[in-house]
Amino acid sequence: MNLIISDDFVIWADWSRNKDRSIPKEFGSFRRLLCIQSLMMLRNLRGGTETPRRVKEGSLHSGAVVMSAQSLKDAAARMEPEEEIYVNLKDLVHTEPGGGSGVENHQQEPETRTPLKMSAVVLALLSLVLLVLVVRVSVLYDRDFNQLSRELTNQTGEKNQLQNRNQNLTEEVDRLESRINRLENAWICPRGWKRFGCSCYQFSTLYTTWQSSQQNCLRNQADLVIINSREEMEFLNELGVSLKFWIGLKNSMGWKWTIDRSPTPDFWQNGHPVGTNQRYQWNQLNQNSFQDYCGAFNSFKKGSFYYPIKSWTSELCSTYLQSVCEKEAVPSGLL
Repeated sequence: MNLIISDDFVIWADWSRNKDRSIPKEFGSFRRLLCIQSLMMLRNLRGGTETPRRVKEGSLHSGAVVMSAQSLKDAAARMEPEEEIYVNLKDLVHTEPGGGSGVENHQQEPETRTPLKMSAVVLALLSLVLLVLVVRVSVLYDRDFNQLSRELTNQTGEKNQLQNRNQNLTEEVDRLESRINRLENAWICPRGWKRFGCSCYQFSTLYTTWQSSQQNCLRNQADLVIINSREEMEFLNELGVSLKFWIGLKNSMGWKWTIDRSPTPDFWQNGHPVGTNQRYQWNQLNQNSFQDYCGAFNSFKKGSFYYPIKSWTSELCSTYLQSVCEKEAVPSGLL
């Protein structure tokens, strides 16, 4: 019989000569010795399952203790039948070279592994949360990027359309301006006359009555100016500063232009015109004496386009004032 106690906590007994595998009677104390040997094996506990190895009797291998059956019998014979065996467990604890016991290391190992496992679990959870956040941010980024890309594409298309439309309008304006220039250049005025639209104007610095001013205009194939628009009023206002001159407006049974047309629109100052029915009243008082009233232009301050212009006044036709004549412009080929 060979009994092997190794570092791997393996007991291998070979009872090759005893068929019933029973322990002999003289081994009563031997059983107690086996208990002691079993307690001693606790110091070599490693937790592994290495396959047991046979060693030769009386030899030592890796800290193994080899005892023969005869040695065990001799040890049992020296023991008293009722002898109590006490074993100090501290002596059975195997001391590792590093200074710590095998049992203590084995007992402390789960305590060391528990924080590591918890750290690994926490790290795994954090990694999972981070992965979810990264995926979420990626999805939101892709969605916003695609939306902004579509909006940019739409705005770029609208911008191109507006640029094309603006270019077309610019070309149309250029064509119209060119046409206007050609038309304006097609109509010219005599020297000393100013053109506005399709009419020519001449400002006379001579002070004459309304009737004399009209006669002077007729000698130049013109008439005293007839005003038809606000723009024409503004043009006449640019002829000078603080001007007051005759226009082709006269009270002949009502205020009318020299071409027998009522003034529309009109630009009378407050309190004018006067003398609308004055000729008729003079005729009632004295049939041999009467006076006529004629219209005069007065310079005005520039204001808002919508501000009403108040310029015309009614003056006695016998008053001496400057005058402005007007006639149509002629094509350049006929001058």
